[in-house]
Amino acid sequence: MLFRSYKNAEIFLHGDFNDLDVTPICQTFCLDQLIDFNTRGDAKLDLIITNVNEYKSAVINKLAPIAGKDHCVIQMEPPTQSRPKYITKSKHMVTQKAKALITLDICKQTWSEVYETADVNDKVERYHNIINDIFTKHCPKRNVKVRAGKPLLENPVTIKLRRLKDKLYKNGKSDNGWKNVGKTLTSKYRDLQRSFAQNNINKVATGSKKWWKGVNSIVDPSSANSNVNQQKRFIEGKWMDDKEFVEKQHEYYLSLATPLPQSQADDHNLPTQSEQSEVNVAEIYTKLRQINTAKSTHSKDFPSWISKNNAESLCFPLAHIINAAIIQDKFPLLWKSAEICPLPKAAIPEKHSEYRPISLLWHCGKILEYFVTKNIDTATLKSNQYAYTTGKGCTDALVNFITDTAFKLDRQDVAGIHALLIDYSKAFDNMDHQILIDKMINMGINQNTISITRSFLSNRTARVVTRQSNTQSTSKPIEIGVPQGSLL
Repeated sequence: MLFRSYKNAEIFLHGDFNDLDVTPICQTFCLDQLIDFNTRGDAKLDLIITNVNEYKSAVINKLAPIAGKDHCVIQMEPPTQSRPKYITKSKHMVTQKAKALITLDICKQTWSEVYETADVNDKVERYHNIINDIFTKHCPKRNVKVRAGKPLLENPVTIKLRRLKDKLYKNGKSDNGWKNVGKTLTSKYRDLQRSFAQNNINKVATGSKKWWKGVNSIVDPSSANSNVNQQKRFIEGKWMDDKEFVEKQHEYYLSLATPLPQSQADDHNLPTQSEQSEVNVAEIYTKLRQINTAKSTHSKDFPSWISKNNAESLCFPLAHIINAAIIQDKFPLLWKSAEICPLPKAAIPEKHSEYRPISLLWHCGKILEYFVTKNIDTATLKSNQYAYTTGKGCTDALVNFITDTAFKLDRQDVAGIHALLIDYSKAFDNMDHQILIDKMINMGINQNTISITRSFLSNRTARVVTRQSNTQSTSKPIEIGVPQGSLL
């Protein structure tokens, strides 16, 4: 009953077993008897039985009996716990004083370098250089020591618990709330580690070097790799460090892009409208204030909270850049680079296909994307399209489907309804750029929007990164597919 209710339970039994034979108990429950000396005269009566590995390596001493008793005293000294290793990380030190100084310096900027430059690519580079210089000046990078723990195994449950714990701790509303969540989180992490070990340790040949290397990487990650910040993953039947993982994962994502047959656009349907309305400063200010600073962005991008906190000052140069991009029909080259963060689809991914590619983009580039998509007339879209349209969603689609189905079933001349549900495999990864442009032409979307969309899709680059160790793959061009996480 104990092992049915509590899998992998830790057992510690201690007492006077007299003449009881404990061998069957130890064999049935995989326990070890630790006492190897007589505890009362010439008999070994007092025993310690356990399956806890830490206790098995403890030092056990025999001491004299106390207060005239005839049983000796058993002293157990737990093994010395070595302090966890530390690694050095470089991070920006952000304080409230630094934020105030950043706001002051941004207010003093004239942005003449941005306004006087003709090409929009140069405008964007100088805009980012100015803000990055201000940010680095007041929030310099410093080396901090952090504990290097075991490989962090995550799943959706542990991610939610970790965020809830941090939120409760910051709010300080309940003294015990975050502690209780922390205990649950620790238990979940232990279950993941046990599951990881049990599922993967037997996948390598028994007795070989790889088997012992796999054991060591689970028990002590630092013994498998001198760099304790690197995480080992068991993918496609082999162990990979972070560097090998990001390269293989990037190759897998590129292999998903399959060229499709080219479509033929109808030349008679070419749009006549060629201008897109300019964006005013008030619209830019509104979008800057609506930025969600909790979302991750490109590692080379400056923090999005700078744009949100200084929207009054930054809305002018950013509006100038976005209008220049619209006039020149160019999507800035800097904003076309992406970092792909592989997010696990399963609790413990074992294949490259079990990682979802989420692109980390530039937050100012998303604002430009918003105004480009805003110019697409909703009248050109079919009324029964519910995805990626303003004011419609999954609920509207379900209501319309159920209503239409019930209406037709009530008719006497309808014997039944056949529903065909189609799910496109790797739809984002296999999106052909030319086919997309041809469809936009046939829909009658204006030339300016088509041109900037074509610029958005061309000359894109991407690389795979892991956020924990900041390991990056080689940046490679993207010729097919669109980034998951962008508006366009």
